[in-house]
Amino acid sequence: MRTLMILVMVLSTMTFTACGQKTDVPSNVEKAFEQKVSNAKDVEWEYDSEDKLWEVEYEIGKAEFTSAFDKNGKWVETEKEIKFSELPEAVKATLKADYSDYEVEEVEFVETPKGKFYEVEVELEKDDEEVEFELLFSTDGKEVKKEQEKDDDDDDEDDDNDEDDNDEDDD
Repeated sequence: MRTLMILVMVLSTMTFTACGQKTDVPSNVEKAFEQKVSNAKDVEWEYDSEDKLWEVEYEIGKAEFTSAFDKNGKWVETEKEIKFSELPEAVKATLKADYSDYEVEEVEFVETPKGKFYEVEVELEKDDEEVEFELLFSTDGKEVKKEQEKDDDDDDEDDDNDEDDNDEDDD
């Protein structure tokens, strides 16, 4: 009887392991990452089903990065969160001229096969609604992309009408 229980436990473990392999990173994607970034530490993979990309978070020194690869192992982009003060003066000037009413939420340095960019997420509260944009700037400060962010949680917050709850989301 004891042998039967051990056998059932082993088979159960093997079944769960086999099911979990569906999210395993393809070897060609891992190899492409290792060739691109040889000194990464604390590597964590995740599949982004919306963009159909393999994303990997990792550290080099004290800096944290996220890189994305397609299913064929082709590198798509690498992002590194930076401080606002690290933005080039030209990008800061464009933000000041065009988005002075907006609050800067996040700043990232982005490298793609097309070049190097700065991604800035900005937010504006207007008429009890939050408007968020993801902006992409060239290194010389030109805005090359503007995409409005859609936040599915806004509907829930509006129903509450509790300003204290909204403040907690900023933390």
